[in-house]
Amino acid sequence: MSSTFAIHTRPDAMTISSSDTIAGPIWVTIDGRAFPELGWFDMPVVVLMRWLAHLKNDKPPFTCPFFDGPYSLRVSSPDQHTYEIVPTGVHGFASNSLRVAKLDFQNALEVAVSAALNKATTAGWATRDTELLAELAHSYFW
Repeated sequence: MSSTFAIHTRPDAMTISSSDTIAGPIWVTIDGRAFPELGWFDMPVVVLMRWLAHLKNDKPPFTCPFFDGPYSLRVSSPDQHTYEIVPTGVHGFASNSLRVAKLDFQNALEVAVSAALNKATTAGWATRDTELLAELAHSYFW
């Protein structure tokens, strides 16, 4: 049975520092449970860029890290339609591994990347990270 999976960002809460670091909330939900936690504050553009780079360039298994803290998603592929995801860094997460349809994972990533890039464009944040994320997105999704 496949789990539900979503990647959440809050573009309205994203900010940029004087060193061009974009910070804001990013977390995932798996079967409605937040990981690492609801509203996790991190570097969403960098996190999404790393995850998309793995998806585009690496065959599973690979690790999708959050930038802040020891949290990550270990991703393997038991078959051509499914990712097996193991959340790491949080004790007591509901399951050792969860199965997610590859298409659901890819769609969730595309939605989150689009939201982050739209915020950056609207706010006039042209950084090396936003440029790299846009390049990856255009070559993978669009």
